[in-house]
Amino acid sequence: MIKYIIKRLLLSLLLLFGVSIIIYLLIRLMPTDFIDVMMAPRIAGGTVTQAQIDAMRRFYGLNIEHPMDRAHNLVVVGGWENFFANIRSFINGYWSWLFAVLGGDLGMSFMWQQPVSTVIGDAMWISFSLAVVALVLQFVIAIPLGIYVSTRQYSVADNTVTVLVLMGMSLPSFFFGNLLIMLFSRNLGWFPLSGIESGHLDLDNAFRVFLDRAWHLVLPIFTVTLLSIGGLTRFTRITMLEVLSADYIRTARAKGCSERTAIYKHAFRNTLIPIVTMIAGILPGLFGGMIILEEIFGIPGIGQRALHALRSGDIPFIMGFNMFLAILSVIGTLLSDLAYVIVDPRVKLDR
Repeated sequence: MIKYIIKRLLLSLLLLFGVSIIIYLLIRLMPTDFIDVMMAPRIAGGTVTQAQIDAMRRFYGLNIEHPMDRAHNLVVVGGWENFFANIRSFINGYWSWLFAVLGGDLGMSFMWQQPVSTVIGDAMWISFSLAVVALVLQFVIAIPLGIYVSTRQYSVADNTVTVLVLMGMSLPSFFFGNLLIMLFSRNLGWFPLSGIESGHLDLDNAFRVFLDRAWHLVLPIFTVTLLSIGGLTRFTRITMLEVLSADYIRTARAKGCSERTAIYKHAFRNTLIPIVTMIAGILPGLFGGMIILEEIFGIPGIGQRALHALRSGDIPFIMGFNMFLAILSVIGTLLSDLAYVIVDPRVKLDR
């Protein structure tokens, strides 16, 4: 197994290298950046000069042609000289960024005026706590529900659950989240409108702070859980139906095996084999899948910060955030492969 893990880690490094090139290329082709967004009102008002803007670009390492101008030169008015000049600019900029990242420096965030690693580290745990609770609830609800309806195919319970989960899968998160806010926060006043803690709270009382934050996260957790269980429920149901129709399940029943044993000991364990493939997308989903939800409920997590950074052209944070998700995707894929050994002893990882 050690040999397999080392091999996968080396392949993961090669994959991350390719992903980093794509991310850097896409960021370089963005039609705007932080300087454009921040200085637009002052340029219109005549309070800054072009020399001041150029100086700020040099300070932030953006003293290159505007991405749109660069694309225009390459396609319309450029020649081979202009083309190779842009290629050299891209290569030099990429290697400078890559060596800085390897040294642990993700750059300085334009918006928050802090190192990108610090901004990500401060915000990731809010998103992580929200997503982990929702993920646990999703598995606790969806998998037993999928098993239950698979053993009662085409019954009233199966049809009802199918309709409900399809409705949940069809609802956009922004619509359902705003609906809950309007009903339970504005009209009934049961839950806070936004944020993760009350402004008047005594921060010295850790237990009260915990309860207050938990109460603020009830609606976001309920939203993401309800909208997520549909896919897993349907997937579990379909997989269970395939396994229950297998020959070895019929043989187990013919030998006198109880229905409970046939379902939960034999069928369910084989159902876990395709389910563990979802682990590969769980880790990046914990942090990247909350962007819209965090913006709706005003949760200062990493998703909300990524959305604001994207709107403002905060290039260092966008690049650091995307590399962070890429690393989590690679880790999730590796954990998914290792999980196969647990659910299926026939899988060997020593090659």
